[in-house]
Amino acid sequence: MKRFALFFSLMLAVVVLLYGHLALQAAPDGNTYYISPNGNDNNSGATTNKPWATFNRHCNLINPEHGERCSDDQKNRIFDLIEHLKTLSYLGK
Repeated sequence: MKRFALFFSLMLAVVVLLYGHLALQAAPDGNTYYISPNGNDNNSGATTNKPWATFNRHCNLINPEHGERCSDDQKNRIFDLIEHLKTLSYLGK
């Protein structure tokens, strides 16, 4: 019985050493989009310097990947827009 326990412990240690790093990989970050009353709908919306002007026009059109966010600088809350899409506030200009 002691041999089996030792063998099992060694096998478990080998598996953890070989495959343990797979569980430690970070999930990829999604895209963040910015909206501001001073923005322009022709902007990319990808930075605070080039935000979109309207929330509904673009946030309803994007096909969100896991973790993508739309941000409206007029809101001080986080809420689900649709599945996997969240809005966050940022300090607009």
